[in-house]
Order: sequence, then C-alpha cells, then structure tokens
Amino acid sequence: MAITAAEALQGVLFTSEMEGSSMRGEMINEYQKLNSEDQKTFRRWLWANTVVGAILLSGLIVLASKSPGDKSEATAQNATMHTQAKLPPERASMLPSR
Repeated sequence: MAITAAEALQGVLFTSEMEGSSMRGEMINEYQKLNSEDQKTFRRWLWANTVVGAILLSGLIVLASKSPGDKSEATAQNATMHTQAKLPPERASMLPSR
C-alpha cells in the first residue's frame, strides 16, 4: 500500500525530541526507509512544489520590480486621450500625438 509523502514524514516533523540539525538526519533516515515507489512519489511531490514555488517567486519579483511611477505606453496613451477629450478641439489638436 502506497503512502503519501505527508504520511511518511508526519512522525518525523511532529516529534518534540528533534531540534536543529538532527531533524535533517531524521528526515533523511525516514526517506531511506520508504520503498522505491514511495520515494519516487515523494520526489515528484518535492519537484512539483519546487516548480510552483519558483513560478510564484518569479511573479513576486516581477511585481516588486514595477514601481508605482512606471507607466506603460497603454496607460500613457489612455491619459493623453482622456486629456484630449476634456480640452476644447482647438487646444487638443496642439498636443503631440503618439
């Protein structure tokens, strides 16, 4: 019977006697106790979490790199059109077009 990765590591993660670096060794020991199919399932789960985490991290970096003062060209065009709509026709024609 195959067990999930969470079930395999549940006893390891929630024991109170583990502290510091001994936790890593215990987790490795628990992983080595798993049969090959459960190890394969755990590796897939770990890989999937790594990929999802990398995608989310790159999204956060992109969002953080955009400052509020940056305007895209579409936003600038929209602002120009909005400004032109409010101006009388003779003044709107004097604005530079993009």
